[in-house]
Amino acid sequence: MNGSHSIIERGIMPDGTKVQREDWSAVYDCFAFCSTIAAYPIAKESGDGCFSPKRGETFRIAIDFECEKDAIACFQSLVNGSKQIKDYAEHCRPRDYVQYL
Repeated sequence: MNGSHSIIERGIMPDGTKVQREDWSAVYDCFAFCSTIAAYPIAKESGDGCFSPKRGETFRIAIDFECEKDAIACFQSLVNGSKQIKDYAEHCRPRDYVQYL
């Protein structure tokens, strides 16, 4: 690692879920500039693993894109309520966390 990540913008989805745009490109070469959305929903189910989300608790799920433009569009759609995190399931990581939404 050669730096730290930056939080670019914060918002709240209509259901109260906090979201933020992040830049990890200074830390990891594999990330495009400002291409990550982090969301902090409340788990609807519990996972079996010791680090898995637990029902009723907030957990972090990342939504990664190949460019900043797509991340901005995702962020705006989540904040204005026109899309949900599940709509971006193919971009989520850990991908198996989508089942807890």
